[in-house]
Amino acid sequence: MFENQKKCPICGRLYRADTTRCEDCGVVLTAIEPHQPIWQPYVPPQGNFPRRQWQNPGVVYPNHPHRQNVDANAAARSQKPRMGVFLMGMLLIVLVALLVVLLIWRMQVNAPVSDSQQNIAVIATEGSAATTASETEPLQTQQSTGSVTESAETVTQSEPQASPDLTDPVIQTMGSTNIINGGYACQDAEYRYLNQDGILYRMPLSAAEDGQTMVPLVYEEAYYMNVVDDRLYFVSADRNNAICSVAADGSDLTVVYDAYCYELTYCDGWFYFSRVDGNARAICRMRPDGSELTELYTCEAWYMNISGGQIYFCNFSDGLALYAMSLDGSDVRVVYDGVSSDLCVADDVIYFSADRTSRRLYRIHTDGTGLTLVYDGYARYTNFSNGRLYFTNETGILYSCRADGSGVIMLTPNAVTYPLVFSDVIYFETQGGTLASFSYEAP
Repeated sequence: MFENQKKCPICGRLYRADTTRCEDCGVVLTAIEPHQPIWQPYVPPQGNFPRRQWQNPGVVYPNHPHRQNVDANAAARSQKPRMGVFLMGMLLIVLVALLVVLLIWRMQVNAPVSDSQQNIAVIATEGSAATTASETEPLQTQQSTGSVTESAETVTQSEPQASPDLTDPVIQTMGSTNIINGGYACQDAEYRYLNQDGILYRMPLSAAEDGQTMVPLVYEEAYYMNVVDDRLYFVSADRNNAICSVAADGSDLTVVYDAYCYELTYCDGWFYFSRVDGNARAICRMRPDGSELTELYTCEAWYMNISGGQIYFCNFSDGLALYAMSLDGSDVRVVYDGVSSDLCVADDVIYFSADRTSRRLYRIHTDGTGLTLVYDGYARYTNFSNGRLYFTNETGILYSCRADGSGVIMLTPNAVTYPLVFSDVIYFETQGGTLASFSYEAP
């Protein structure tokens, strides 16, 4: 039977000996002599070779999309020795270039650096999504687009750092000024908690314990963190800014309030926060277990600080005027009727940036008196800790000064955003979205 048939070399279909074209793949079938073998299966060479599909290597397939000219292939094969020498030369050039780059890098690493750069330690990899700041709104949490890392990261320090003074109310309650700058880190008496690349980490405050190893607790993009009664409360960008809580060891993750919230701040048994519900916006409060939810004041509020039994905020619903009210929502009043932002309240003084263009730094008493220019320059992301102010200029360089505006010093050589100030370290985001920090002791 096979003596009067021919086989398509592409699809293998059998045809009569006088058939000229395959009906399936369109290949032209060559003429054959009677009783001549049609095809032979290709036997791969012996040895360790990669797997390949079987085909007849001696057949040129007309009209096939991968057809190649046999003469061209033969000519290319004749050039292989020449190409091999060329490729070896290129490889040597690349290796020499890499050695030169490595030598230059080593020289730069060993070169002396300035004091302001010496302690900077980058603790997050590039690739996470850069958090952008709008000139019309402060930080809103976003889902990270960076990839989730599975291994814990280790942060080392040259010397053990002293534990912070936990009697400082700014440390105890996390501090409203850290909250308004994103609150992506906070601490209690034993641990510091940090959001990095969509993972909530815990690290001991003592440098001796675990070598400052960061332990992942939950895979949540956490902002506006507060520690209350051995639980960590935060707003999760992964859950549309819902308020969540988790035990200090990472167990028992709970959604406390499933609504879009920001600037979550704990004070005296209550959580205060701003809520977005469709087009409605309001300042609300509730208990840590989610009970007694109360709407205190209807407005779009930003930069919320809680100090001395009062809530201070910028009212975007009233031209960015600086407002104050009691913790129960009563006694709402205007402290400063001009444009304000970047509030920072310490004792009975409010520090704020005015007009959102020049953003000069002012101070005013909480009763609305004593308006005074503190820093005649651009100030953003204002923060306060241990008697000093921290802010960035128009190019993002981080500065610090005393509460009266004197003693201005530059802290970073490059632009930063959202600085969080602790007693021994300052966290910030670079403009590329990288989370970084440096050890710092206020002068």
